[in-house]
Amino acid sequence: NNNMQILSSLFNLQTETIRDPSAIILLRECQVRIRTMALVHEKLYQAKDMSHVHFSDYLRSLGMYLFHFWQVNEDRIKLDMRIANILLDVNTAIPLGLIINELLSNAIEHGFPNARVGEIRVRLIALEPGQFELIVEDDGIGLPQGFDINGSESLGLQLVCLLVKQLDGTIVADSPGGARFRIIANELKYKQRF
Repeated sequence: NNNMQILSSLFNLQTETIRDPSAIILLRECQVRIRTMALVHEKLYQAKDMSHVHFSDYLRSLGMYLFHFWQVNEDRIKLDMRIANILLDVNTAIPLGLIINELLSNAIEHGFPNARVGEIRVRLIALEPGQFELIVEDDGIGLPQGFDINGSESLGLQLVCLLVKQLDGTIVADSPGGARFRIIANELKYKQRF
């Protein structure tokens, strides 16, 4: 966790020396991804059970962090989170946290241009033991015509697809009056080696 904090600080220092706006955006996106992983470890260290994360608590912290990081005016964009009280193993929590980071950041950055007002909703429910459904949706401008998440050139959405696959899951993206991403995924089960 300390190493991730150091990396995040280094990215922050580096962005202060760069003048190219696109390079600054790339460094900031990397910084957010590192912070997303570090937050999982922070929640682990605060918990009595060092092997599982209270994911609802983690998601609320992640949502607040992202809104602060991207300097979102909360009078303009609301965040509605309805998260089941799910305990996740760290090996599942990190990829799922990164997925949510990418989808929330995408909605914040692209869903509400020109000071558009709206709402981002995050839903996480347990379907059965070891399986869950995640929905991240907004009422913003929606996805481009003919959008195919599996053919996206966006690094963030490519990362989402890879992480969903890592969680042995599926993802469907559509645009019913905004953007909606629905993911069914499974908790990763690792056998102890010793």
